[in-house]
Amino acid sequence: EDALRISEQQYRELANAIPQIVWTADVGGRITQINVNGAEYIGGEGGHPPDWSWESTIHPDERAEAIALWTQIIDDGVPRMFEMRIRRADGQYRWHIVRQRPIRDAADRIVSWVGTNTDVDDLKQAENALRETESRLREAQRIARLGSWSWEPLTDRVSWSDAEFELFGIDRKAVTPGFET
Repeated sequence: EDALRISEQQYRELANAIPQIVWTADVGGRITQINVNGAEYIGGEGGHPPDWSWESTIHPDERAEAIALWTQIIDDGVPRMFEMRIRRADGQYRWHIVRQRPIRDAADRIVSWVGTNTDVDDLKQAENALRETESRLREAQRIARLGSWSWEPLTDRVSWSDAEFELFGIDRKAVTPGFET
C-alpha cells in the first residue's frame, strides 16, 4: 500500500513539474484528472478540472472534428497526435498539439487514458510571420526584378529565388541551381 501511495505521489509530482497540460481520462474519454498547469490554464484549482466539459474549451471551428477524432481514438484504441485551439481561463484560444495514450489491463482492454496538450501557439505565429515575410520578399524581388540565391554549406545545395530563374530566362524544371549553372 505504501508503494502504491508513493507511486501515485511520484506521478502527480512529475505531471505537475511538466510545463504542458497533463491529463487522465476514463475509458469513455471523460477527463478525470489534470495537472496544476492544466487546471490553471483552463480555470480550475489544485490539479482538478473545474466543473466543465473539455469539449467546451475547444475552439468552435475545431470542436466537431476534435470530438469525432477523440471518439474514433476511444473506439479503435489507436493513439494519434492532432492540433486544435483550446481556450485559456482568460478567454484566449491558443493552438495545442494533443497526444494521448491508452492504459490497458492484463487482458489488453483499455481502462483509461493519459495525455498531454502542448501549447504551440507562439511557434505557429512565428511560422506564419516567417511565411508572410518570405512572401513579401518574393514579391519585392519580382517587382524590382532582383534575384537571390542561397548556399547551404553542409549539403552544398544552392537554391535560387523565382526571380533568379526569371532574370536568367531559365525554366525552373530544366536546371538544378549550382555555382556552375
